[in-house]
Amino acid sequence: MLDNILIGKYIPKNSEVHSLNSVFKFLSLIIMLIASAFINSYQDVVMLLSYLILTILYSGIDIKVFIKEILFTKVLIFIILLVDIIFLNPINIIICDIFRFIFIFIYASIYLHVTTLNEQIFSLEKILDPLGKFTRDTKVSLYLALAFKFPYYYFSEIKKINKIYKERNINKKFNFKENIYTFKDNIVLAFNNSIEKLYKLSDDMKLKLYGYGKSRTSYHNSKFMIKEKLLIVLNIVILIIVIFY
Repeated sequence: MLDNILIGKYIPKNSEVHSLNSVFKFLSLIIMLIASAFINSYQDVVMLLSYLILTILYSGIDIKVFIKEILFTKVLIFIILLVDIIFLNPINIIICDIFRFIFIFIYASIYLHVTTLNEQIFSLEKILDPLGKFTRDTKVSLYLALAFKFPYYYFSEIKKINKIYKERNINKKFNFKENIYTFKDNIVLAFNNSIEKLYKLSDDMKLKLYGYGKSRTSYHNSKFMIKEKLLIVLNIVILIIVIFY
């Protein structure tokens, strides 16, 4: 399963969504995450699902990628379902809770698939710029963008470890207790390797002067075009409808 998981990885495509303003993509992500957190009716689910499907279609990314990512989180979905059943929540609440998780997860996944690390840093710099010198000196935008890369690095490391174990037929030699300890050790190893890669990437980006303010970057799409303005209005309308209606 992990061989086909692309969680957190940028997928290069020549699509409408990829070409959107990076600041818009980040703002749209935040708006849709907030809207997803407030869904409480079937109408909200249908509206957000429709927007999500259109976004996926215009991203040029195979919908199978997102289906596999959803299936990868099936344990979390089961836990949400189990908690709702324990608390005797009605079926409409259960459905909204499940879709709430799926929307938040997939909207975030789309953002990472269509936005390069450079664009993520650029958009964060633009948004955090009003906060002034503090954000630039501590390179908050750089570190936040690097945090978005962690899931991809982590799952890549898990995939490498599992591949080595499979090739050496190691798992079959372990009993249940040893498998539990091995699983724990693998998680720690993958986490440490992922952090080490992020540190290396961070050093590389610092050498290229990322995170040092306005003089560092020049993008052809640094301004909102008509389509971004219309889409941000649509995002806000969706948010208002979900929260107040």
